[in-house]
Amino acid sequence: MIPVRNWGRLLFVAVALLLGWAGSHSRLLQANAANRDSIQYWATGRMLVEHRSPFDLDEVLKLQQSQGYQADRGLVSRIPPWTIPVMLPFGLLNPYWTWFLIVTFSAAALVASTRLGWALFGNNETRASDCYLSSYLFAPVLACFKTGQIDLFIVLGLLLFLRWHKNRLFLAGAALWLPFVKPHLFAVFGIVCICWIFQRRQWTILSGFAITLALSVAAAIALDHSLFTHYLANVRGQAIDAEFIPSLAGLLRLLTAPHVWWVQFVLLGLGVAWAVWFWFRHRGHWCWISHGLTVLLVSVLVSPYLFFHDEVVLLPALFQAAVWMFRRSTSPSAALGFPAR
Repeated sequence: MIPVRNWGRLLFVAVALLLGWAGSHSRLLQANAANRDSIQYWATGRMLVEHRSPFDLDEVLKLQQSQGYQADRGLVSRIPPWTIPVMLPFGLLNPYWTWFLIVTFSAAALVASTRLGWALFGNNETRASDCYLSSYLFAPVLACFKTGQIDLFIVLGLLLFLRWHKNRLFLAGAALWLPFVKPHLFAVFGIVCICWIFQRRQWTILSGFAITLALSVAAAIALDHSLFTHYLANVRGQAIDAEFIPSLAGLLRLLTAPHVWWVQFVLLGLGVAWAVWFWFRHRGHWCWISHGLTVLLVSVLVSPYLFFHDEVVLLPALFQAAVWMFRRSTSPSAALGFPAR
């Protein structure tokens, strides 16, 4: 196996090769960038720079089509309004450089998340290289890079919370802002967080999250005083309740009552009820490193709104599973059930 100390060099070489390839294929990449998910973040930033509503469906479609976007329906960002200020710098770029920066910083977030994961879950019975490889080859990770989605930053925030929740309480609370960029993925996780904060009186963590959220809301309102009103109008205008969502909740609705939107939330209700029961059962010896990952799995499983790339938030659970699977006494092939050579 490759020694852990050489992974940094290999990563540097891989990034250099990627940048070289990107430079030699820049024209092709620029042509495709307008049809990746990252176009929504660029359009949001550009609309803010031009002092227009980033949730105006018609205007966003015209803007995206001017860059080569081919669909007949605008790709408008559905992330909460308080995250909108982060998109402002993208408005100073073009769709290609927006995608390139998101992918570049996502790669950095992946490396940082993997190292954090090893620090949290690694042990002397496991090779770090095996766990790193399982992290880098996780299919939703590759999907994030292809589409230009931002889910890897959410993973980093989640792992920072797990890392800091005992000794850097304010920073741990601030880090929770990142997972709740997509709150629909963390509804069950959030319920348990609230229970834990109040039961353990972790007011510093609560204040870290609240202050970070308040600052982002204030920045959003400063950019557009009617931002929240525009956001609600956008949600209604996109008719999300009429879409098929490729998740367990979406499949349940499709098979039972396709035209009844609230069926999509049945699993979420069951998940919340389970989370309350699970919390009360383990509250006396609660451990985020073990119990928290179980809650995370359930939270994603019952999410009413989920796409394939969103499943990258399960990376901490995957890392823990890799540590359990790849023991030092067992080769990776044997751990996967293949006969040893």
